Amino acid sequence: GRSVDPETNTYTDVSNLSNNYGVSGQMPVFAGFTGINTIRAAKVMRLMGVEELQRVKDEVALNTMQAYFDVVYYTESVRLAREQLETSTGNLAKSRKLLELGLKSAADVAEQEAQCASDDYLLTQQENNLELARITLAETMNYPPDRPLGIETDLAIETPAGTAPFSDVVAYALDNNPKARSAGYNVRQSKLQYSVARGGFFPSVYVGGGYSTNFFMSLDDHSLYEPFKNQFRDNRGYYFSAQLNIPIFGGLSRRTRTNRARNNWRIAEQQRDQTLRALQSEIAQNYQQMLGYGKEFVQASKKARPPSWPTTPSPASTTGAWFRRSTFRPPPTTCCRPAPNGCVPGCNTLSKRAWSSITTVRP
Repeated sequence: GRSVDPETNTYTDVSNLSNNYGVSGQMPVFAGFTGINTIRAAKVMRLMGVEELQRVKDEVALNTMQAYFDVVYYTESVRLAREQLETSTGNLAKSRKLLELGLKSAADVAEQEAQCASDDYLLTQQENNLELARITLAETMNYPPDRPLGIETDLAIETPAGTAPFSDVVAYALDNNPKARSAGYNVRQSKLQYSVARGGFFPSVYVGGGYSTNFFMSLDDHSLYEPFKNQFRDNRGYYFSAQLNIPIFGGLSRRTRTNRARNNWRIAEQQRDQTLRALQSEIAQNYQQMLGYGKEFVQASKKARPPSWPTTPSPASTTGAWFRRSTFRPPPTTCCRPAPNGCVPGCNTLSKRAWSSITTVRP
């Protein structure tokens, strides 16, 4: 720096170097448990993230399973439609031969041609549905589109066994379903945030301490001051502090923050109750559908078995009797199982085959 020398009354230029060093710290002893509750809220939020991840995994698994069963369903639909078309084509050829022999009319042949065209259209439609189901399955699985996807559709489906009681199913779902667990964690996190906001009304106590030292030297004459090591040791100092903060008035900010946290807690509880009610309703509907589909599967399995038709007349009806096809009625068409677009055509193919194999028997 530049200063005036009082002895000579002239300006003197002096160059000095000074440094200050220090380190300090402060630790809360009591702050209304805000730190502890903040850490607990962070852990609960992490658990919420884990449950959300599990929910997404479950949805992907269910969507993949649904897409796979659509492929299995349409594969079987294509097979049945193809068999139906083959049957219609054979009946059309037979009707044309009977027309040549004069046993069928042209109207009967035209009706059979219309049936054959309808079965051909149905086969094309089912094949298109199968390809769309394959594309949906590959998209759900995030499978590369440029690679062929092999799908095993030969499933061994057994008759449904006994089912668990509805109360056990609901209790297990409420304890393990990611939606229910996430809703519960949301309530806990909101409650902890309310506790953090309430901690602002309590006094806070902090303790701290520090260490400091300094160094000074003249750049014009280094011998005027002690070396750096000696100054660093001789100029050091310590201090300890204790701080007490008592909240008296803060512009109602703490009260507003607490009321907002309390309202968020109540909203989280209402959302949890609503989620649990929706989950119970969904479980009840799916449970009832499962029971209904199980009964339909058992009934359809019984109807799909080929009936044992008599091939020879009984002794009581052999006297001058003719067995005609009109005597043996095929069973009515039933749906083997529910389908996205209606019943599967050709569910009673076996019954039709058994019925068409019956021939007239002459005594």
